[in-house]
Amino acid sequence: MRRSFELASRARLTALESLEVADHARKFTACGAVLLAAVAIVGIRSAPRSDVRLYHRYGDAIASGAVPYRDVAIEYPPGALPFFVAPALITNSSRSYDVAFVASMVLAALLLVGLTARLVQRLGRESSALHAIAVTALIASLGGLAVNHFDLVPAALTVGALLALGQGRHRLAGVALGAAVAVKVYPLVLVPLAAIYVARRAGRAAAAGMTALTIAVVTAAYLPFILMSASGVRASLDAQLFRPLEVESLGGALYAAVYRAFGLRLPEQTAYQHFNGHSADVVGYLSAAIGLLILAALWVAYARGPATLPSLVRYSAASVAAFMVFAKVFSPQYLLWLIPLVVAVRGRRGWLGTALLALACVLTAAVVRPHTFDALRHQLAAGPLGMIIVRDLLILLTIAVLSSNAAVERPLADGPTHVLNG
Repeated sequence: MRRSFELASRARLTALESLEVADHARKFTACGAVLLAAVAIVGIRSAPRSDVRLYHRYGDAIASGAVPYRDVAIEYPPGALPFFVAPALITNSSRSYDVAFVASMVLAALLLVGLTARLVQRLGRESSALHAIAVTALIASLGGLAVNHFDLVPAALTVGALLALGQGRHRLAGVALGAAVAVKVYPLVLVPLAAIYVARRAGRAAAAGMTALTIAVVTAAYLPFILMSASGVRASLDAQLFRPLEVESLGGALYAAVYRAFGLRLPEQTAYQHFNGHSADVVGYLSAAIGLLILAALWVAYARGPATLPSLVRYSAASVAAFMVFAKVFSPQYLLWLIPLVVAVRGRRGWLGTALLALACVLTAAVVRPHTFDALRHQLAAGPLGMIIVRDLLILLTIAVLSSNAAVERPLADGPTHVLNG
């Protein structure tokens, strides 16, 4: 009798805890919906002053029969084109295009939040609602620029690839990772990590198969356009990979700060969004070389550690952060790449990284305000330039936090060492 009473009490307690968790989840969901609705409204209002107008021109041209990269010069990868064309097929109105594009990015944000929550659950957390609202809040902190660009799409595909890896679905992970690279180049830095993870858990043949699928998807995205205009695709890749040093990058901001500090004259140009001249080129290439060395060090450190999903997520976040901060271009929307990865990192490192990233998002939102950004571009004003430097140093500190081995991870039951490929 006493045993039955104890069991009944435990059942009631479990039921009450489940109701409490469900209630918290509903509150978090409502809060997230309000935040995304606010971002959508701001995004629609700011769209006329953003890259959405450029996307509209691309979309209209392609919908009218122009061949991308041959008839119209496009600097973005082919995987991004559907998101430019789809709204143009629905409407001819600029305002309606803005609404349609922003709506598609809100859907991408919802997908990103949902996949991050699933990844967090896979990492062993009982409740992922707090992490989901953290991702939503960080996206919202960037304001309209979060939905005035298409960077939420590769971010969602990247998280989907990590989730598939954690589930042992290596072929699906390869396809998702290839799709992410076809939309934006940055997920390439995750390919070595993913290959190491699969090789150590399911064998080299599985790793080779996953990598081959990633390459096949990227090839399938690029090949038709290469056949129609190889020179146009080459020009697009040049624009993506070999742009001049920009002021928002760590190298560009420090370059400008040195000139200001010593009273030196920069080469004459109408605006300082990017820097011309040999010295700027040297700084840009040096920064990129440092970034490649740090990426290689991160990949080696991961290969020497445990082949667990938490470790894979942690080093993926650090690798993306290194790619961002040492590149010659660090556009504000690039922070969207990092948000879900850092939030998903387990333990104190994850929360500390999230706090540092939140500060970086706040500084970015302050700099991109029209008057502030104009002061940066035209005058290299000390205030916004200082905020850019602090923002970039916060990302550097995030890399240090994520890559530190001060705390040893205990292995997580994220699947057997050898799993069925799916």
